[in-house]
Amino acid sequence: MQSSSKLTIIKQWLRDNCVVIDESKIEIVDTTTHPHVIVEGLGIIAKQDLKVDEIIAVIPKRCVLSPKTTSIAPILEKYELEEAVATSIALMYETSKGVQSKWYSYIQSMPTVIDLPILWDKESIEYLVGTDLEEIVIENIETLEEQYREDVEPIIKNHPETFKENIFTLESFKIASTIVSSRAFNIDQYHGESLVPLADIFNHKTGRENVHVEADGNVCKQCGELDGCEHKKKKGGKKVVKGAPSLKKATPQDIEKKTTFKDRIELLPKDSLFITIVKPVNKDCEVFNTYGDHDNSLLLSKYGFLEMDNPCDLLRIDRQLVDKLLFSYLDLYKIEQPALMKRLEFYCENFDEDSREHHAFELDGHGDDALITTLYIALAPPETFNQWKKMKQAQFYKIFEKKQAIDMVKEFQQVRKAILDVIDKRLEKYNQNKFNDNNNNNNNNNNNNNNNNNNNNTTTTTTNNESINQNNNNNNNDRKKWAISLAKCEKLILENARKYYTAK
Repeated sequence: MQSSSKLTIIKQWLRDNCVVIDESKIEIVDTTTHPHVIVEGLGIIAKQDLKVDEIIAVIPKRCVLSPKTTSIAPILEKYELEEAVATSIALMYETSKGVQSKWYSYIQSMPTVIDLPILWDKESIEYLVGTDLEEIVIENIETLEEQYREDVEPIIKNHPETFKENIFTLESFKIASTIVSSRAFNIDQYHGESLVPLADIFNHKTGRENVHVEADGNVCKQCGELDGCEHKKKKGGKKVVKGAPSLKKATPQDIEKKTTFKDRIELLPKDSLFITIVKPVNKDCEVFNTYGDHDNSLLLSKYGFLEMDNPCDLLRIDRQLVDKLLFSYLDLYKIEQPALMKRLEFYCENFDEDSREHHAFELDGHGDDALITTLYIALAPPETFNQWKKMKQAQFYKIFEKKQAIDMVKEFQQVRKAILDVIDKRLEKYNQNKFNDNNNNNNNNNNNNNNNNNNNNTTTTTTNNESINQNNNNNNNDRKKWAISLAKCEKLILENARKYYTAK
């Protein structure tokens, strides 16, 4: 479906479902409807200068598609499902209902599928060799398949009249999961992960967003009421009477009669979702939201895009890579293997062992404290390590609290060498990727001019497994460019890390 058709459909659906937009301030646009702003797919632009704290739209919660609002909510409540799984099943069901679904036009306005790496074929996944995503994608695929077997199949078996096997397939579940993964918001403790009309049209910028989607999340977990309900009781056991404001259900006609944005939103429940400006926007500029401060591997994995200028980018370093490197130093530093193992155990006994599972280099090149501290303890001179072992824990902590990570690098030259060797070892992983050579570097330039656009511009029509495979083949070039771009960003971080620790 063309974006212009989607634009018409979603605008009408929003009006019909009492979503109130301040049309004097913002406009939903597509590539063809606004000459001054480059928006791929659907997006939001400012019609005037927007100031901080201005409310530009209000969305009643009854509009969201969640496990609590779907017409199969009574069935889903019988099962203990993760929020994203339940929302994916709800989306699959509402899609299968076609025009009979309340969300039919909303669903029609969305991409049919988001080309996330979990949908890539084996050849396309090979493009990711050497990157952070190489193992993550395989794990994500295995997790989805396990969720389908353990969560979806029992529901199909127990409710065959509602869930047809030929519709609720593994492939359909994967596709629904990509849409939920890339578009859902966690709006409160009742609805959980939900598809939020209008809010999902705003494109993304990491750490540089203009709006936040805000709501009072302190609602009843059982019924979603904000002001109190039969599930919440006052002291003394008396029931709290339901608050009328949260139950108001204005009709589209009621809202249409009001002439101002302020008057219109007063008709909506006070537990609605408010889209609020948090960073000024100039007239005719695109208005951005954020999906969180995510690094590029997570953005590509969960949302299907990355940002070449992502300020939150980082590169994870496997614990196994670090340990393997340390054990390669046994002869160089005259360390016995049992002694090195004791040093690593010493770290885990005195610090958070889980921190060793999250080693990383930040965008500016500095490594995480756990990585530096591990290397510092593992490679410290024997006399220094023996002194630490003899100390009381409080004294030991006092010493390390005063030390900055960079001080550890400067104190022992072998720590600096180990960091630089970690960088080299991590770079070697890219040599295993036959696609990721220097000849491909020019392929990503055009691909990354607008990488901060969300899944509104990533539309692939799929109706069956044959067409899915065909689309995967057609998407191979784009997938290759994304993978090369990710590797380029990761290598930049390693280059920054080398400069950072060479200069210190």
